Amino acid sequence: MKKFFVICAFAVISAVVFTGCPKETKEDKVDLPKGISAKDIRAVSAAWLEKLDKGWYSQAYDETAKILKNNLKEDQWLTNMTTYRKPLEAAKKRTEINIFY
Repeated sequence: MKKFFVICAFAVISAVVFTGCPKETKEDKVDLPKGISAKDIRAVSAAWLEKLDKGWYSQAYDETAKILKNNLKEDQWLTNMTTYRKPLEAAKKRTEINIFY
């Protein structure tokens, strides 16, 4: 169970939690892979988190990082999301804490 929480924490933190796209920050200027911007990361992260909010756990799993998929099979993910995430309901507010690559 602890491993699940570590993996989910990693996924959520790397998903860059936010409520909107704030003005450009110093993090927007970090060296990201060519063709990827901080705004792209924010948009993709928001869409992924929205899937969790809507209970679309299978779709969120399909779009998650290989490192999570290698350590957590889809049936385990679905069981854990249904047990622990679903009771929390959709987020009312998200605040971006940090963005990094």
